[in-house]
Amino acid sequence: MFVNAEQVAGPTPALDRRYDEVWTARITELGSDAAEIAGARKRMRHDRPATVADQCGWLAEAGLVDVDCFFKEWRFAVFGGRAA
Repeated sequence: MFVNAEQVAGPTPALDRRYDEVWTARITELGSDAAEIAGARKRMRHDRPATVADQCGWLAEAGLVDVDCFFKEWRFAVFGGRAA
């Protein structure tokens, strides 16, 4: 069994922007200040998130079966599959 918890890209540019808006609002509500948010954005510049569909497709191409997204909330997802 392979399970991955990962940041994901939105399936469209508009949804990807919405994911970012929701993330920003949520971390602000949780108390992150401007410096923390700037630091997170700086670290995230190195990320190359892919969509859930792409990542699940790659797992299936690698030979896993029962591939699915088990949980998703905006830009955070848990997906995986099992060996055939």
